[in-house]
Amino acid sequence: MLTKQLDPDIHNKINSEKYDRLLFYFNKTSNNINQIAKQINTAYQDGMITEQRLIRWLTTLNTISDNLLSGIEHDK
Repeated sequence: MLTKQLDPDIHNKINSEKYDRLLFYFNKTSNNINQIAKQINTAYQDGMITEQRLIRWLTTLNTISDNLLSGIEHDK
């Protein structure tokens, strides 16, 4: 029977790289969501919220969500 030995140095490096990549996705997502929140707040204060803008923001949020989930799945 062959046993696969775990090299902690390689294993930890791989996990660290995955963690760094996931952290990148979360930070990018957070920045994008903050930008959208600012746009919504400004539009609300200016009385400029329309159905078209709401649909665009929701579409953007869905895209961000899909991309984040894809990144997480890719780096598992």
